[in-house]
Amino acid sequence: NNCNQVIIMYVAIDKIGNRIYADDEQRYMECFCPACGELLTHRKGSKKRAHFAHKQNTNCFMGLNKDYMSEWHIRMQSYFPKESREYRFQDMETGEIHIADVFDSETNTVIEFQHSPIHEDEYLSRTYFHLNNGRRIVWIFDESRENTKDGYKGRLKHDDLWVPCWNYGEISLGWLYKEQSFKWMYAPRKFLSLGPKLTDYSDRYSVFVYTGEENVVYRIISEEYNFEYITLSVCETIMIENMSTDLFFVSERELLLQTPWKEMIADKIKECEESRARIQAGETYMRNARRALERKAKGLNEDLSICPLCGGILKLRIAKKGRCPGHKFYGCGNYPKCNFTEDF
Repeated sequence: NNCNQVIIMYVAIDKIGNRIYADDEQRYMECFCPACGELLTHRKGSKKRAHFAHKQNTNCFMGLNKDYMSEWHIRMQSYFPKESREYRFQDMETGEIHIADVFDSETNTVIEFQHSPIHEDEYLSRTYFHLNNGRRIVWIFDESRENTKDGYKGRLKHDDLWVPCWNYGEISLGWLYKEQSFKWMYAPRKFLSLGPKLTDYSDRYSVFVYTGEENVVYRIISEEYNFEYITLSVCETIMIENMSTDLFFVSERELLLQTPWKEMIADKIKECEESRARIQAGETYMRNARRALERKAKGLNEDLSICPLCGGILKLRIAKKGRCPGHKFYGCGNYPKCNFTEDF
């Protein structure tokens, strides 16, 4: 119920549908809400920032999001060209309308800044609206709070939860992230767990938190227990004017290899590869020993590289059809003249 609330915005449309901006030099007498189409008032006073205002008692759905009056919200939008702010989308089949805080048309990316609480239905509606229409979406939540205690990031408290973030083979490098594991001080954004999975949509969906460090935001790269615990990227993302929205989707592995841990990671990967090579060498040795014993028991040539029947070169093959598609075996190079096969 917004009957006593004056809803304001900084982008409107004129009578022929062109976007106009509250800080333009001229004062607009005919300007309309891009969401509901109601007539707006263009206010350009000396005390408050220029803006467009709905009349009182309006039912415009944009009034449900009080972030349009948040100084933090406005500052975050200011890092992007004003032409990209408060961008209107409408699904022509369903009629559903959403106003994105920022839309970068070059990278097809929507950015939503959320300072105040948001209902889970609204969060899911906005998120899937853009994903289902082929757009990328970034959410940035304001979790700032004055707190000078060690181990805190805004409204997030450091926790010893160990959450692996990416693996190399069977070796987890999650040990780098223990210091980046946090729990929410107050009510966690548990509705995030109802949305897309961070790992499944990592190239199209990102969630960040702002913790009060001027123009710094952190990406959530892992979550546990319905988002009660989260793990943040070791690399901060710096908000600057005209920044590339691709920065919100850089893979964590790529970021890690740019950090002071890169040498440690390289050593761990080398160790993993050497271990894997030793295991594979041992498996090859045991497999060949088995083949040699089987041939000896049958009185066949024990040279494993050649066919014991015709002397042709044996080749490793993979069954494409039959009872065991994908099965590996050695077959004679003189096939179909020679049908000799041997299990891998």
